[in-house]
Amino acid sequence: MGGDVIKWVEKTQGISFRHAVEILQNDLGLISESNPVKKCTNKKLDSPLSSEVDDQKLLHQVVNFYHQTLKQHSEVSDYLDSRGLNEPELVERFKLGYANRSLGYRLPE
Repeated sequence: MGGDVIKWVEKTQGISFRHAVEILQNDLGLISESNPVKKCTNKKLDSPLSSEVDDQKLLHQVVNFYHQTLKQHSEVSDYLDSRGLNEPELVERFKLGYANRSLGYRLPE
C-alpha cells in the first residue's frame, strides 16, 4: 500500500520517487527540524564530458570513457578471456568498453 501512495504522489505532483518519499516523511512527521534529511557528503567528481560539443563528439567522449574503464578493471579482462574476446587489437579496434555506471556519478545535474 505504501508503494501505491508514493506512486500516486509521484504522478500527481510530477516529482521523483525520492522527492515523493521525502514529502510523505515530512507530512507524517518523520522528518523535522531536529531530524533533517541527510545530505550527501561525497565529493562531486569532475565530469569527463564536455557540454560544449555536438552530439557526435559527445558520443565519442562516452565511448572513450567506457573504453578506459574497461582497461582499468581486471575482472573485465577475465570475462573477455572466457568469451574468447581478449585480443588487444579487437579491444582497440572496436573500442570495447565496460559500462559500470560510474559515468552517472560524474555527470552534472
